[in-house]
Amino acid sequence: MKNTLVFTDSRSVATDTGARHSHVVINIEKLIKRDRSFLACFIEGEFRDKRGILYKKYDITEQGNDILSGQMRGKIRPVDKVYLIQSGFSFKVGISGDVKKREQAINTACPLGAQVSRCYRFSAPSIARDTETRLHVIFAENQTNTEWFDSGGLAGSVVFVQQFNSVCLDYGGEDFTSIVTDHHPKEEDL
Repeated sequence: MKNTLVFTDSRSVATDTGARHSHVVINIEKLIKRDRSFLACFIEGEFRDKRGILYKKYDITEQGNDILSGQMRGKIRPVDKVYLIQSGFSFKVGISGDVKKREQAINTACPLGAQVSRCYRFSAPSIARDTETRLHVIFAENQTNTEWFDSGGLAGSVVFVQQFNSVCLDYGGEDFTSIVTDHHPKEEDL
């Protein structure tokens, strides 16, 4: 039997996989409900967020980590890609584990239609988040709402894409555009 000492916790699992912490907790609770013997692998606790709100968390033994990994495998993709989705001369900068699925979700709410313009994959979800944050800072003066930015026209769109590419490469991103879109867009495709 594997060590019963705490190996990790639900918050770390969420950060490492790019999953929402609440989803990790739900998966743990499903495991415990299915087999009460798993209670020894998942020790319920609490934590306070920055605002002082109390939330449930679980400390996890090494055996619990193995069990949880099996439960979550295939359900959660690491949020390791930064995408640039274009609709007209507007762009959305975001992160996702499944960019095609994200594009489909955005298209349901976008009257002009939207398509992935660029996508980069990173070696860790934390690097993807840092890259997205940096891009939001760079494009802040063009922000029309939380996630969308106005390029100001065709010339601005070219510059926007060039800046996006440059930042992603600076953060060590691997160009993933052709894998996500089945084509490799060029500036004249804008």
